[in-house]
Amino acid sequence: MGQLKLAGLVTFCALACGPVFGHAKLVRSSPGDNARMMFAPKTLMLTFNEPVQLTALKLAGPNKDVPVVVKHAAKAGAEIKVPLPLLLPGRYTVQWSASTASDGHVVNGTLSFSVRAAGQMWR
Repeated sequence: MGQLKLAGLVTFCALACGPVFGHAKLVRSSPGDNARMMFAPKTLMLTFNEPVQLTALKLAGPNKDVPVVVKHAAKAGAEIKVPLPLLLPGRYTVQWSASTASDGHVVNGTLSFSVRAAGQMWR
């Protein structure tokens, strides 16, 4: 009977404490990963499962890096909105890094999207 109680306690702790030890995850982005856009997006939206502070963002375009402004002093939040400059047709790669508001753990990721030129067909 003692082992059953111990197993129940361990299971309870694992379920109750799991979110505390979890890390932030990107749950959605706009544009989405591998999106094919008819028009260039005006903003990049990153949505996480918990509040984060964006620490770095790099946008690489068809021929060069594209400068973007990251507000490092912005309040932590689950949704991060980054204004984008005018993007020309081509494929773009976003590399981001963020720290969780709860414990400072750093998470990072990459996503890509394409902007179509007028009259261009997707293959």
